[in-house]
Amino acid sequence: MKRFRSIAWPLAFAGLMALGGVQGARIDVIQENEAFYRWLINAGNLIRLEGSLEFEDTARTAPSQDDEFFAEVADTAEGLLPDYPVDAKEDTDDAGRILPRIARAVRNKFDDDVWVLALNPAMEGLKAKFRDYRDANQLQSVGTQLSTATVYADENREVTGVGVTSMFLGFRKLAAGFLWFQVDKFWHGGQLHRMVPLMKTTVAFDPSFVDAYLLGAWHLAYNIPAKVAETPEPLKTYFPKYGKRLGLKEEWQYQGVEFLKDGIRKNPRDYRVYFDLGYGIFENKLNDHENAVRYLSAAREHRHDRFVPRMLFFSMMKNGQHEDAIAGWKEYLQAFPDNLAGPRFIRINEAYLAEARTDDGLECIAAARAAAERYRGSAAEARAKGDAEAAARFDASAAAAESDIAVLDAEVELSRADATLRWMEIGKNSEDPLAKSRLLRIQALEYRAEKRYYEAAGLLDEARYESPGDFFVEASNLIIEIKQEGNIPLSTSEKMAVEREKEAEQYRIAPPKKKIRRVPCAYIQDSAPDSPPPPA
Repeated sequence: MKRFRSIAWPLAFAGLMALGGVQGARIDVIQENEAFYRWLINAGNLIRLEGSLEFEDTARTAPSQDDEFFAEVADTAEGLLPDYPVDAKEDTDDAGRILPRIARAVRNKFDDDVWVLALNPAMEGLKAKFRDYRDANQLQSVGTQLSTATVYADENREVTGVGVTSMFLGFRKLAAGFLWFQVDKFWHGGQLHRMVPLMKTTVAFDPSFVDAYLLGAWHLAYNIPAKVAETPEPLKTYFPKYGKRLGLKEEWQYQGVEFLKDGIRKNPRDYRVYFDLGYGIFENKLNDHENAVRYLSAAREHRHDRFVPRMLFFSMMKNGQHEDAIAGWKEYLQAFPDNLAGPRFIRINEAYLAEARTDDGLECIAAARAAAERYRGSAAEARAKGDAEAAARFDASAAAAESDIAVLDAEVELSRADATLRWMEIGKNSEDPLAKSRLLRIQALEYRAEKRYYEAAGLLDEARYESPGDFFVEASNLIIEIKQEGNIPLSTSEKMAVEREKEAEQYRIAPPKKKIRRVPCAYIQDSAPDSPPPPA
């Protein structure tokens, strides 16, 4: 009996080891399937949000395979996923092409379909390729990966509480917590150069530590550059990745952008990383309203707090998307009818919209007048050459332009009156500084149209000190335009502003953003796509 008992223990141990090996292999398979599934979610989300999974990274030694690999995966997935309905706005890229089914599945949160896709035998070869690319550090879309060498390279480091056992025995979240305590210590000690690497190591240990991403980005975009001086334009450096020239202050702010984008890659269903990127950095720090709208819209697609749509509508207003902001506020008020800000911002956006129509009309009138003068000059030249047929054509074009001017004049008067009434209604029961400044602007533009340049500049000078926010810059630039148009001498500060703009223009690389036009104009090249081309 004792002999059998002595044999039983080794057999039981061997059986447990075999079972453990099988279970371990099973866990490995599950983890690999989950890693591939998470990448599918991330990639499907990013390809719709940013148009590409790749970005410039000078520290990268291996070539990125993200876009090429995703195209291969998307092609295979087309035959394995259902044909989801296409939303004309959300499911097309900038060129109007329909996004692949995997991206539409992710947008609609059909995560069960994506999980089934990840397990499909037809994806096994691609799954193996995913593992190879990931292990070779050739996929940027998986986010930063843990590298122990970068953590333990310095034997004299002052980071305490983190050991090898913390990394490899299942305590990575605890290790991340210890590291974050050290980040906080360095921050309060003013040792910023020590803080930043540890922030990145913390989220490498615990990719789901979203609060570390949020607070770390706040340090990068707000606290660190707070006392950094503005860099003169000639001393800025061009970053192809952003298509912009950046000074040291902006470089820190874009580090905050990249930190949060890494958070998005690892936490694509958490609205907070999108919100802080869109509103915290793009809107408040970089004055990039277009990207603010992009990421705030993405934040709204996930479970979010009530304030997220309100900030989105604010950025839409700043980006000139007044129709979208109005529609958004109306939808929001159906869910939260007691909100006090909604009705006010709807009225403000309606007033801005009327102003935009007025401005577009005035700009088109100026272009039409210039065109009419050119046509009349060309007609005179043709008559001098004895070409009566060409002269008649140019005369007809000039007459058509003058006819368009008469129509536009009437439309401008209506939209100007509409804007005036709306701003008066907003400021009716209070000395609303925004309404007051916008009314002064409308009056100033009327004076400008009548060539009363001194009065126009004087009204705008009053208006820019009445309004909060960034209207001061808008009014100051308009004053310079009016003075230049009316041959009025510029002040010293205005001359300096003109010189700064000329200097910046030399280094401007990205094309100017296309203006949203509410009044199609045949005399402006960048007018609405469906407007007729300028007459020949």
